[in-house]
Amino acid sequence: MLSSSPERGHQSTARTRTAESAANVLTTSTAGLNYTIRTDDGAIRRTTRGTLAGLLGQAALANASVRGAELSRASGPFEHAVARRVRERLDHPSRMRLLVRWEPYRNAHLRGRFAVGKSPPPRVDVHAAEITLPNKFPAVRERALDAASSGGYRDVARVVAPESLSVWFRIERRRWRYTTAKRARRLRLDSDG
Repeated sequence: MLSSSPERGHQSTARTRTAESAANVLTTSTAGLNYTIRTDDGAIRRTTRGTLAGLLGQAALANASVRGAELSRASGPFEHAVARRVRERLDHPSRMRLLVRWEPYRNAHLRGRFAVGKSPPPRVDVHAAEITLPNKFPAVRERALDAASSGGYRDVARVVAPESLSVWFRIERRRWRYTTAKRARRLRLDSDG
């Protein structure tokens, strides 16, 4: 959701152009970001590239929480880099508020939220534009339903967790499945012996 507050004296069409042109910039402009994640073991330098709207979506995903409890506090440097790059590219960023929300499905307890800019003051006319981005999570609904009917929550988790983690951590799915299968074989051998 993008909202803009007009300067006094501007017409409604100017607000519309501002919100629509900002939405256009977000969906058509690409940017590269360099950022550093601090860990207990040192620092990890990362680089990513995408449309500004896609980077905003990634920031919301990186800022995921479950029932309000933040999953990770390591996303701060990435979020700051995204906010800075978006402000650089937009006209009049001080008069705009970008609010990005992500949830894997409606009313999910797992959700992400990211905002750039301050909320408009009360009783000020604003104009909003909304952009919908595709969800990059793999379609696993049918497999999850099959797993639920045959094995319950544990089997659903075995279907959904590797796919979710592969999106969050950008792990190649084949490698994740191989590691999971290898670990399962090792556990079976340990319990047999």
